[in-house]
Amino acid sequence: MYASSHSVIFYKLQDTKVTVQILSQQGVPKIVISGMASKVINESKDRIVSCLKSLNIKPKSCRTVINLMPTDIIKKDNHLELALITAILASYELITINHDDCFIGAIGLKGEVQPVSKVLALVLAAKKCGCKRVFVSFSDLEKLRIINEIKVVGLKNVSQLLSNNFKCQQHKAAQYSIKPDNKMLSVERISGNKAAIRALQIAAVGYHHIFLIGPPGYGKTLLAHSLQSLLPPLSYDQVLKVAKIYSLAGDRDRVSSTPPFHQIELNTSPSAFLGNREREIVGEAQLADGGILFLDELNRFSGDILEILTRKLDTNFTQELMFEIPPFLLIAATNPCPCGFYGTDIRTCSCSLWQRQRYQQKISGALLDRFDLFLNVDQSIMTDSGFTTSEKINVDSLSEQVLTARQLLQQKIQDIKKANITGLKLMDDRLLSNKCMKILNKAKNNLKLSNRVIFKTIRVAQSIAFLDGESEILEQHLLEALSYRRKI
Repeated sequence: MYASSHSVIFYKLQDTKVTVQILSQQGVPKIVISGMASKVINESKDRIVSCLKSLNIKPKSCRTVINLMPTDIIKKDNHLELALITAILASYELITINHDDCFIGAIGLKGEVQPVSKVLALVLAAKKCGCKRVFVSFSDLEKLRIINEIKVVGLKNVSQLLSNNFKCQQHKAAQYSIKPDNKMLSVERISGNKAAIRALQIAAVGYHHIFLIGPPGYGKTLLAHSLQSLLPPLSYDQVLKVAKIYSLAGDRDRVSSTPPFHQIELNTSPSAFLGNREREIVGEAQLADGGILFLDELNRFSGDILEILTRKLDTNFTQELMFEIPPFLLIAATNPCPCGFYGTDIRTCSCSLWQRQRYQQKISGALLDRFDLFLNVDQSIMTDSGFTTSEKINVDSLSEQVLTARQLLQQKIQDIKKANITGLKLMDDRLLSNKCMKILNKAKNNLKLSNRVIFKTIRVAQSIAFLDGESEILEQHLLEALSYRRKI
């Protein structure tokens, strides 16, 4: 008797549907699993036999061949066990399986369905592969409440498959309230540096990469963390995308409308930064997708990391899509010199000229060219628990301004796409007035700005205009955008 069932795996981090084919034929009673099954899958044969006996089902005295399709991909995940035993039960004509059913779960010796790792990512993969109903462990249901448009059925034991034709307890995929992260630092805690807060607002509108430079202890890290509270909330699809990435990265439960904040450690290797598709390892940079990627003490990172970062930012830039919002917002922070006090009146710099030059040359001009905003953090930033008496910031008002500007920017992107305006056409008077063009050309000649920087300056100026409630870029917006073009 032939039967089949379905499950999903990740091959090189890509969603892959697995079909379990079973054929019972005459021969020595034995279960044979083919299709590049790993040792973990082959060990499941004994658990399947024990599970059948616990259900008072006598295994047939025949040769049972199990084939896992596609056959050119190794299968090494124990969550395929539920699909294996359901296919066997279907071959015994004890249950009926729909072609769009998917089974994700491990089984115990008595038929209990065990929870598995990365279940959120697996169910989302099943949804993408066209499955309409997914069977998982009952213990995993709580993690899957955010998923709509697919039926998720929770099983405590395989015996439930035999009763009432799958009519076991079913999770209702109702609209789930996705809440923001309450653990993030709020920009409300910052006071004493309105220029820095203004720069953070601009960066939040268009996900403009920002470079912070200043002496140690003056709030660069605090500014970076506080920016998260200004970012517009993620859409439902973005929440699912981020949740899937974090689930793949080690079954971390992150279901929040707040964009993620991920800081790269100094000892991160290039392979860990990029990830490894062959080994199915999610890269550190991917954990910032839709949110903030923070590199503190940028000069101290290895040259390989900085080169990878330069190439990664380069792929996100095209003149045709210059107003597109990048996949993540990069924040880099550094000191002006090894001791951290060059150019300040706080303390006399103890570094030699050679030490300062060597320290600054670690960051290439190509990488600096990819930042949109340069901000000198030379004014102390206190928190509301500190010693300042400055006026408190209304974070709700700032966030509302950013959200409104973001909506205007997204509408602008759609209009540009509909009008089919390419990068070269963006320089004409349809987007910039004659006065703005004169300012831009003068800045290009005097400051020796590259074409990349010109386009980035226009992007920043457009975000500033939307923040100020203007639909078009005015001279003051362009001048403010140019004021952020600072180098180390």
